[in-house]
Amino acid sequence: MPCSTSLKRKFGDISTVALLVGKKKTAFHVHVDLLCESSSFFKAAFTSPWKENTERKMKLADDDAATFELFVQWLYTQQYEITTEKKQGIARMLEPVRLYVLAEKYDIVKLKNKICRKLYEGRTVHGFGPCKNTVECAYDNLPRSSPMRRMLVDWYTWHVTCRWFEHEENQKWLPRVPEFAADLAVALSKKSWSSTGESPLELGVANYYEEERKSRVR
Repeated sequence: MPCSTSLKRKFGDISTVALLVGKKKTAFHVHVDLLCESSSFFKAAFTSPWKENTERKMKLADDDAATFELFVQWLYTQQYEITTEKKQGIARMLEPVRLYVLAEKYDIVKLKNKICRKLYEGRTVHGFGPCKNTVECAYDNLPRSSPMRRMLVDWYTWHVTCRWFEHEENQKWLPRVPEFAADLAVALSKKSWSSTGESPLELGVANYYEEERKSRVR
């Protein structure tokens, strides 16, 4: 069935597909038009001769159901908020980065940009700061060119003091994330030679956006 972008079909068509997520195969029944419009990956799957299109279902065994639920909520509301009350510390920052990883996997650019905006706003409004688990999640699952990886490096470059680097625990951790350590070393070097002393974070959140486009069929 072709994907339609009209509002009438988007909310009037009852055509749905079943997405079976995680090892427990948690079922999410999602309107196919919305899914195809948001993601080139799903557009290719459900507008092709693949068995997913004929069976109207897809198994996503490697994904986390709780994270996928956040995607489905965003899909229908176009809203995403980082929890600031119930989830503190590690969980508060790790959740949006896990969602970003999911969006990267399925080429959902609009959601990636939304997450970047919320993290960018949160750094001043709520005092968000990326923990080590967050960095590991990003660097284990995102490509080198990812704006999210760049945002994390910029935060550590401009918001972490020398005392952080002197801490023994952090010195032991950095060799375990060699790509991050290398990116951080380059960024710190550029900072030391900067004539303006201006953090890339001050250039605005659009500095970490990807170009939104109509979903492409791979």
